[in-house]
Amino acid sequence: MEDMNNKENRDEETEVFLKSFIFMRLGQAISKGNWQGAMMTFKKMENEINRLGLERMKSQLPGLRMAIFSKNKVQAKNALALLVAKRVQLLEGLPASSRRSTKWENSQT
Repeated sequence: MEDMNNKENRDEETEVFLKSFIFMRLGQAISKGNWQGAMMTFKKMENEINRLGLERMKSQLPGLRMAIFSKNKVQAKNALALLVAKRVQLLEGLPASSRRSTKWENSQT
């Protein structure tokens, strides 16, 4: 029973993160050329991806990090687009019971 609750909590936390505005905020920072803000947002995102163990998203992180570090808008936008595609795949794969309103973003600001 406890393992089932842990899995449900993990699914809920994952959904909260995946539905958060952090992806949009990173895209805005990249589009505006706010590289310091983009790197800070990226690090928050990376920490949460690692904490939640989202292996399918981890593979996209090095390319996005390098694009932000090298201040390459086109590469950064493309890398973020790939990450967002993984995000959609993960959201579609979550159980319906975990889908509800979430507040991860509010707790991070």
